[in-house]
Amino acid sequence: MSEVKLCGVCNKNEMTVNCAICGISLCDICKKEVKMEAQDPGHRIRPDVQMSTISKSRWKKIVCPKCMEEAEIY
Repeated sequence: MSEVKLCGVCNKNEMTVNCAICGISLCDICKKEVKMEAQDPGHRIRPDVQMSTISKSRWKKIVCPKCMEEAEIY
């Protein structure tokens, strides 16, 4: 049998994902989701002009509670 890896924050539940910043293992209860959006002019679309963006303008990161507090999110 394979060994079950526990969450690095609560040490109670089985880990499902790693923190995108520090890499600590996280369970579904301890993980925090940060949604970000690009702020550069290439990703801003006016409603009266049809444009297509080349890259994604929105993305999300899964982080631990410690990295969530320390993150510089504007």
